[in-house]
Amino acid sequence: MTISKGFVCRPRCISDSKIAIAPPPYRELWDLLTREANHKDAKYRGYEILRGQLFRSYDQLVENLKWFVGNRKMTYEPHDIKNGMRYLRKNGMITTVKKPGGVLITICNYHYYQTLQNYENTSVKSIENTSDDTKKAPIKHQENTIYNNKKKNVNNKIKKKYMSEIKDSDDLDEYLKIAFEFWKLFKKNLQEFDRTERTLENATCEKWSVPIRDLITIDEKTKDEIKEVYQFLASNEFWKDKIYSTSKFRKKNEQEIMFFDVFLIQNAKNVKDNTLPDVNEFKPVIEKYFKDPTDHFINLFNDYQIMNYNIKSQIFKGKILDSEINKLAKHSKNNLMVAVNILKNSIDKKTEIGPM
Repeated sequence: MTISKGFVCRPRCISDSKIAIAPPPYRELWDLLTREANHKDAKYRGYEILRGQLFRSYDQLVENLKWFVGNRKMTYEPHDIKNGMRYLRKNGMITTVKKPGGVLITICNYHYYQTLQNYENTSVKSIENTSDDTKKAPIKHQENTIYNNKKKNVNNKIKKKYMSEIKDSDDLDEYLKIAFEFWKLFKKNLQEFDRTERTLENATCEKWSVPIRDLITIDEKTKDEIKEVYQFLASNEFWKDKIYSTSKFRKKNEQEIMFFDVFLIQNAKNVKDNTLPDVNEFKPVIEKYFKDPTDHFINLFNDYQIMNYNIKSQIFKGKILDSEINKLAKHSKNNLMVAVNILKNSIDKKTEIGPM
């Protein structure tokens, strides 16, 4: 007689993890989520729920974890569940996305831990009683799963190497390639300050590639975001001599924000601050001083600000933008045609706005 509803693998190594010593509500919540997660892709309430995911509201989670003392139903408090979810997210065990009616929960590394072939000592007898469907169905691996032993993992020989022993020509996995680029960048940054760090000198391939791996597979950071952070740390004078390890990326500041996200936010701000304003930004300011400005006039002002930026790297934004257009209005006495001629003259002579 077969057992209905399949099975869930529970690795013994879980006893060495943080969840093993977490408060009981957190442990029960983790057990529930791993037990209830989809073993294959399916649809639920109009959402596509992938393997390793489930959709629940907090009320449902409270109800799912009920127990009885005699005939009296007992439940955890909602804040127990919310704190448990926060704990699991913080420790990289789940990710969540709020949706109408509930939360889409993803179990991190579900594919790895629920794939029998990944258990080195699994014998044929241990899977004899699995259902026929389970034995026949191919077990899928996500392309970006952390543990793809054949293609993704750095082999043991490379793992034991120091970063200083690696060469650009070496055959490295994607995580180590990225880690190596950061290692070279951090070394270059510190050399600008005539500094050396044991962190760099003693950097091993394994310790440096794991944070990159976790950024991509657990924190779901994209290659473009990693590239942005690389460029930011290559040019930002404040952080250049303060970051010299990839492990810093996943650590959090006092506001509980990962430093990787801090760098992304600061980089986005830098890009915005150093980007010329578009028509939607400067047209309303022009309309404060000139009635019904023509497209020709607006395009001329845009040409003027580009010319000014190319010569002086000055960005017309905020008060500076208002001041520049105000200056144009004063010299032209708010006359659109005169302002057009002033702009043309400034562009031709590559000078600031001034009287004709």
